[in-house]
Amino acid sequence: MSVAETTTESKVIRLLAGYFSKAHQKISSSSRLVEDLNADSVDIVEVVMIVEETFNVELSTSQVAEWRSVVDIVNSIAGDKKIQTVIETQGCATAKNT
Repeated sequence: MSVAETTTESKVIRLLAGYFSKAHQKISSSSRLVEDLNADSVDIVEVVMIVEETFNVELSTSQVAEWRSVVDIVNSIAGDKKIQTVIETQGCATAKNT
């Protein structure tokens, strides 16, 4: 796991701890959203909005549907950031070529 992913994981855990009113020490990357944090569908929608706003990402329904644990959220954020970087890099390259 990269340093960026570790930092993202820490932020996600802090966000979830605040949202679910749990000590962040009790939440780990392997914590399951439904079984361990007792998240329901409304909680997931609200967590999505918080994550999108905090990390400035746009998560697809298919990404969120795959969420089972904290690490799934981290991977969604990391994946979205990588896609944004590729798009920005390609956009710059395209702009230079025109």
